[in-house]
Amino acid sequence: MYTKEEIIMRLATIKLNGMEMAGIVSKNGILPIHALNAAKGTAWKTDMMSLIQEQQVPGLTAWYNAGGQEELESI
Repeated sequence: MYTKEEIIMRLATIKLNGMEMAGIVSKNGILPIHALNAAKGTAWKTDMMSLIQEQQVPGLTAWYNAGGQEELESI
């Protein structure tokens, strides 16, 4: 078990319905970023390259560390 300071967000590239997309790994599996956007009303890029190029990974990580990890479990 990680302490609050040691929380690690894991991103993955998955193929769903023939399309590659980014997702966040949780204890329930991998949640595609587009599903997170739909559930939370956010607009994160949905593929890994765009997340990196648009420098959205730090913001996504901040959300995850500030309670997003727990929110994922209910989506």
